[in-house]
Amino acid sequence: MIGEDIPKLKVYKREIRGLTEKEVRKIKKYRKYVTIKEGVRYGPVFFLTLIFMLFFGDILSFFLYYI
Repeated sequence: MIGEDIPKLKVYKREIRGLTEKEVRKIKKYRKYVTIKEGVRYGPVFFLTLIFMLFFGDILSFFLYYI
């Protein structure tokens, strides 16, 4: 994911997607260095999993215990 906007090439950091090979070639011609943003893209999933396990974790352990 790119970490900065490049309006001339219509590449914006708010779009969460990868870059194509064609876009990488264009960026290399336009700029020498760019910021690459790394991180947990699925951060909300961890929170939702915790909530799910709080509500349904007991049901899962119940079935595993009696099977």
